[in-house]
Amino acid sequence: MKVLVTGATGFVGAAVVRALLAAGVEVRILARRESDFTNLSRFKPERAYGDLRDRDSLRRALSGCRQLYHVAAHYTLWAKDPSIFYDVNVTGTRNLLEAAREVGTERIVYTSTIGAIGLPRGGGIGTEDTPVSLDQMAGHYKRSKYLAEHQERDGHVIIDRAEVAELIQLTRLILEFVDEAFRAKYPGLAIPVSQSPTLGGGA
Repeated sequence: MKVLVTGATGFVGAAVVRALLAAGVEVRILARRESDFTNLSRFKPERAYGDLRDRDSLRRALSGCRQLYHVAAHYTLWAKDPSIFYDVNVTGTRNLLEAAREVGTERIVYTSTIGAIGLPRGGGIGTEDTPVSLDQMAGHYKRSKYLAEHQERDGHVIIDRAEVAELIQLTRLILEFVDEAFRAKYPGLAIPVSQSPTLGGGA
C-alpha cells in the first residue's frame, strides 16, 4: 500500500514517515524543492514536489496513494502578513481534500492542533467533544487550524490533534530562537538545537 505524507520534512511529519516505513508501508512525501530534508536523511521515501496552493501538484502527488497523512501547516509564532496562515492551512487543506476526493483516496488523517480543543465553561480539561467556537481561538495559527478542521469533508477524514509532539515542536522553535541570538552575540559558543540529543533526533 502506498500513502502520501505532507509536512514530512518537519518535526512531526518526519516521525510519521518513520513510523509508516517501520510498519512496511510504501511512503511518498509531498515537499517543496527548497525544503530542508535533514529530518529524513536516514530514509529514502519517494518524493513528489509541489505546494498546497498548487492543485495540479497535489493531484499528481496523490495519484496511486490509498491513504493521505496531512501533517503540513504554516506554523510560526508570528507573521508579518497573517494571510499566509489561511492560504496554507485553510485553502491549502481544502485543495488537498478536494484533490484526494478526485483521485479516490480511501482514508485521510489530518493533523490539527490541541489548540482547537474547547475548554469547559466551568473549568477543567477539554476533550474533542467539548463545544468550541472560532471566537475561542487565540492567534492566526489556531484560528486557521480550527477553520481547516471545520471545512466540508467526507466521513473518511480522521482528525488527529498533535499534543505532545506539538509541544516539543514549540519548545524547539523557542530554543532555536535563543540559540540563534546566543550565537550572534557569542560566535562559536552555542550548541545548535539540531545537535540536541532530546530535540534533534525526532519523536
